Amino acid sequence: MAAAQEAFAVAGLGRDAGEGWAEFSHELIRQAVYELAAPVRTQLHEAAFRALAARGVNPAEAAGHAVAARLAGDPEALDVLAQAGRGALQAGAVGAARRHLQAAVDLAGPAAPAELVFDLARALIAGGDHVAGVARYEELLARADLPADTRLAILGQLSQAWLYAGRIAEAEAAMEEAQLLAGPDRRDLAAGAMVDHAAQVMVTYGWKRAAPLAVRARELATEASAPVRAAAAAVWGVGTYFSGDPAGLDVAEAAARSAATAPSWRPAGRPWWDPVAQYASLAMSAERFDDARRLLDNILEAAERRSDPMAVAMALLYRTRLRWRLGQLDGALALSARLLEAAELVPVLAPVAAADRALILLDVGRLDEAEDWCARVDAGRTGSLGYTVMLGHLPRGTLALRRGDLDSACATFTALWAMAEALEVRDPCTVPVGGGWDRRLPGLRAGGRRRAAHRMAGISRRGPACAVAEGCRVRGPRGAG
Repeated sequence: MAAAQEAFAVAGLGRDAGEGWAEFSHELIRQAVYELAAPVRTQLHEAAFRALAARGVNPAEAAGHAVAARLAGDPEALDVLAQAGRGALQAGAVGAARRHLQAAVDLAGPAAPAELVFDLARALIAGGDHVAGVARYEELLARADLPADTRLAILGQLSQAWLYAGRIAEAEAAMEEAQLLAGPDRRDLAAGAMVDHAAQVMVTYGWKRAAPLAVRARELATEASAPVRAAAAAVWGVGTYFSGDPAGLDVAEAAARSAATAPSWRPAGRPWWDPVAQYASLAMSAERFDDARRLLDNILEAAERRSDPMAVAMALLYRTRLRWRLGQLDGALALSARLLEAAELVPVLAPVAAADRALILLDVGRLDEAEDWCARVDAGRTGSLGYTVMLGHLPRGTLALRRGDLDSACATFTALWAMAEALEVRDPCTVPVGGGWDRRLPGLRAGGRRRAAHRMAGISRRGPACAVAEGCRVRGPRGAG
C-alpha cells in the first residue's frame, strides 16, 4: 500500500491526505480514472469496500463503495450501511441516515430485516416524508412472522407518524391496536401505550374523555419502571391542571424531574409526549418563567442535535409563547418564523404556528398581516387536534375586536368558550379571558350582548395575574423584544 501511494504521488496523480489516505491531485484525473469499464469499476469499489471495512473505519466512509459495488445481499455490506445510517440518525444527520438506510434496504431486497426497515421509516418521518414512512411501517405490519415486541414498537411509531401528519383517527386506531397487543403482562409497554392513548385523546377530545385512560395508565405504571411512571404522571398532571385543579402542577413537575434523569422505556424512537416539555408549558402558565425558559432552551438544543421534528417544533412553540407572554414581541416574531419552518415537518402543528404568528402580529399592530395568517389557520386546521381548532379562534376573535366588530368578536369568543368547556380547558392562560374585557362591557351591554358581557365579566373577576389585555394577549412582565 505504501509503495502504491508513493508511485501514485511520484507520477503526479495524487497526494497524501494524511492518516493513510490519498487523494487525486486534480478532479480531471479522478474523472479519467472513473471512466474505466463498469465491471472494472465495480470490482475496484468492492476491493475498496473490503479494505475499508477490514480497517474498521467510520462506516460512512465505506458505505458509498458498498453501494457502488452493488453488493446485493452481502451481509457485511448491509451491516456497514445499517451502522452508517443509524449513526447518522442518532447524530441528527437525517439526510445521510435516509440515504444509507435506503441503500441498505435496497441491497437487502424483499428479505430486508424488520429492524432495518423500521429505522428507515424513522429516518423518513424525521425528514418530513410521512407518507413514505407510514408506507414502510405498514409494509412491516403485513409480515406474519414479526415478534410481538417489534410489532408493538411499529404500532407506536406508526401512531406518532399519523399524529405528526394530522391524521388523528388513524393515530388513535394504531394506538388502540398497540394497547390490545401489549396486554396486561408487559407492564412498561402496556402502561406506555395507555399513556400515549390518553394524551392523544386529551388533545383531541378533551380531559373528560381522557381522564379514565390517564388514571388507568397511572395504575398500570405503579409496577412499571420509573420513566413509565413519570410519563403516566405527566399526562394526569397536565390534564388535571388545565382542567382547573392546581394540584396537577406539582405532579407534572415531579414527573419532569424523574423523566429528565431516566432512560427511555421505548423499544425505539422517542415519545411525542415529553413530560419535561409538558411541564415547561405548565410552568409558563403558572408564571414560573425562569423554569420554563431553562427547560425549553435545553429541550430545543437537544432536539435540534438529534433532528427530532416534533420535539423541535414543540420547544419552539412554547419558547415563542414565552417571549410573547413576557411582551418580547420582536423576539417572539423571530421565533415564530423558526416555528413555522419547523412545522413543515410536523403538519399537525402548522395551524397552531399560524395562529401564534397571527396573535403576535396583532400585538404589534400589523392587522392586515394577522388576517392573512388567520386565513391560513382556517385553511390548515381540517382534521386537526381539538386544542388546535379551539386555539384557532383566538386570533380571529381578537382581530374582530381590534377592528371594532363586536358582533363577530362575541360570536367567535362564544364559540371558543364552548369548545373550551367541551375540552374541559379551564386555565385562563390557555384560553385567555378577563383583563381588558372589563373596558368593553358597557359597549357590549349597550349593543344588546348582555349574556356575553355577563360571561366576560364573570371570567374576568376570577382571572389570575396572567389575564388578557383586550381579549387575547396575556399580560406579564414586559421587556425589550
